[in-house]
Amino acid sequence: MARTSFTKAEKSWILYDVGNSALVLLATSVIPIYFNSLAAADPAVEKVAVGAWGTAETVASLIIALLMPVLGSIADMQGMRKKFIIGTVGAGAVATVAMGFPSTWLPFLVVYVISAVMLNSSFVFYDALLVDATTDERMDEVSAQGFAWGYVGSCIPFIVCLLVVLNYAKLGLSFQTAMLVAFVITTIWWVAFTVPMLRNVEQRSFKPYEEGAIGKAVRGITGTLKDIWADPALRWFIIAYFFYIDGVHTVIKMSTSYGANLGIDGTQLVLNLTACGNGAFRIRVMLDGPYANDTWHGREIALIDVPAGAPKEAVSRYVADFIGEMNFLQIDGKTLAVRPEHVRVKP
Repeated sequence: MARTSFTKAEKSWILYDVGNSALVLLATSVIPIYFNSLAAADPAVEKVAVGAWGTAETVASLIIALLMPVLGSIADMQGMRKKFIIGTVGAGAVATVAMGFPSTWLPFLVVYVISAVMLNSSFVFYDALLVDATTDERMDEVSAQGFAWGYVGSCIPFIVCLLVVLNYAKLGLSFQTAMLVAFVITTIWWVAFTVPMLRNVEQRSFKPYEEGAIGKAVRGITGTLKDIWADPALRWFIIAYFFYIDGVHTVIKMSTSYGANLGIDGTQLVLNLTACGNGAFRIRVMLDGPYANDTWHGREIALIDVPAGAPKEAVSRYVADFIGEMNFLQIDGKTLAVRPEHVRVKP
């Protein structure tokens, strides 16, 4: 029987995602708005604030891209994973708190880039520790749990930060002081959820460290790149994924800054971006499957609007009634019989 409970090492590994996701969410929503407020104080930069923010994100991404292969090689070496997690999280924590001190846009961007690079660098060693925290059979499940709990857990400090930032005047604080408080809260959360992983996950898989091992590992990157380029499927996958994920991150990182530049109120931007919405959602039911012909394949056959606050039992009953043994739908004067295995639910 498959084990359903998580070991202490697995739980500790999952908790790191809960910790670092708070900074990821803050960087996606609140930090770009704060940067815009700093840029607005400089007439020369105010009109190009989106470009300045985009440049900083690009610089951070380039540094991370150049560092990743080297850090990945180091992560394979004996005793390096936890040491570098301590180093990257420690430096990132200092940089995150330091973002609350600059009163002008350029020093702020410099510190932000350092924080972003340290955060993303820590992911290399965090991901490498997954093989030490669990077994091959449970790796996917544990990784998915980390991803999921990261989203859930990040909302807790984020909500606290929002209450401080959105109500700074009522609290008798300046906007800069409120942001400093938010940075401190986020940093404490990040560091606190790093400690269990450092205490409970031991590096068990590694290459023995030897003199000049780091240099050899770095030189070995060239061989790896040649192997990737020699495999057409892998080569095109890497190229396609690069453009895909770069586009995704561009939307995530730039949306708030762009919205603020358009004049959308910062409070509205943050509240629309937060994962803690009002609970309403829509389900589009599309026809799919081996028996769907060109006329029906991919066609929307139902639209389910679930209002906020709807009882879970009622929603479950509605969906169960729709996706039953056989569904008969009247579309364009025709009766369509649909088996449940040929229906896919699309958000």
